[in-house]
Amino acid sequence: SAKDGAGELAQGAQSAQGGAGQLATGAGQLREGAGRLVTGLHEATEGEGELASKLAAGAEEAADQTRNIPAKAEAMSDPVELDNDYYTSVRNYGTGFAPYFMALGLWVGSLVAGFVFKPLNGRLLLAGANPVTAAFANYLPMAAFALVQAALLMAAIQFGLQLQIGNVPAFWGMGFLTALVFAALMQLLLAAFGFPGRFLAIILLMLQLTTSAGTFPIQTTPAFFQAVNPYLPMTYVVEALRQIMTGLDYGVVGFDCLVLAGFGAAAFALTSIVAWRKRTVRMQDLHPVLKLG
Repeated sequence: SAKDGAGELAQGAQSAQGGAGQLATGAGQLREGAGRLVTGLHEATEGEGELASKLAAGAEEAADQTRNIPAKAEAMSDPVELDNDYYTSVRNYGTGFAPYFMALGLWVGSLVAGFVFKPLNGRLLLAGANPVTAAFANYLPMAAFALVQAALLMAAIQFGLQLQIGNVPAFWGMGFLTALVFAALMQLLLAAFGFPGRFLAIILLMLQLTTSAGTFPIQTTPAFFQAVNPYLPMTYVVEALRQIMTGLDYGVVGFDCLVLAGFGAAAFALTSIVAWRKRTVRMQDLHPVLKLG
């Protein structure tokens, strides 16, 4: 009927009015969401730019790091660069070891002279001779014997073995000086200690063979040998002969010669003192060193 249709129309109008309100509300929410979307898009754009900048900076830093990799790898594989500068050179091992064995031979030669000649002349001393004169009188034959042996040794080294010699006159001079000094030391040992002095000479020889740096640098030996090294004459003989044969530092040679001459002078002075004391005969001098039977 018309009344019922009018009621339905009124109800539909109310429903349409409510839907229009909801539509308006939804449109407002849509508008607000669109604004948020625009803001988010702006933020995303800014973040993308910042990310691109940071990626570019990281790529540049990585490029700098990788650019030095070959140089760093080379430094890691070879951290130390050796600069070779040869102090000297010798033709063979014989030249390097010759000073050691020459010093040994000259010491043994002086020891042999001690077996052949008396260190002091007791009769000359008891007759009232000057101790220095008496010591020198018995030193002369020992020194002459040692010089002859030194000359034979030097000739064998130079002409027989034909080893490298940087300065021939200095080589011969050092050999003769060593022979004279070793003879003085041997005379002192025999004059002061008599027969046991020969054993002391052998003990000194063994000690000097291990402390003279004739085979290996003294720094490679135990602390005891390093401490004793400067106080034994063979140390300076080996060093001086080595410098002379390879033609190196003659300042070192001069110092070694002075020290060696000091050893000889001190030995002769002490021998003179022993000679002065032996001008008086003691009871122990009347007994033989060894008793047989």
